[in-house]
Amino acid sequence: MKKLLAASYSETTDHDLNSPANTFRQAMGMNMVGAMTNKVSMFANRYPWEEALKFFGAMEGVGAQKISNQ
Repeated sequence: MKKLLAASYSETTDHDLNSPANTFRQAMGMNMVGAMTNKVSMFANRYPWEEALKFFGAMEGVGAQKISNQ
């Protein structure tokens, strides 16, 4: 199946309680510090809006479905 939209997110954290900086900060009554890195990636095919409307209900029960007045 060809993808029309994809998104991913990853995150890494680093918190060393015994690092020299955190040991000093703890002794001074300060909050300890750490590092966090995150990465976001998104992809979407570009279509004219008229053509994009054809995707609604393209696969039964998957993704955006056509609106029904029931």
